[in-house]
Amino acid sequence: MPRVPIASEDERKFIVDGIQ
Repeated sequence: MPRVPIASEDERKFIVDGIQ
């Protein structure tokens, strides 16, 4: 199975803030 990086809540928030 390929390793899928799991985004933590902080990482998700950082990514969302970067997109918006």
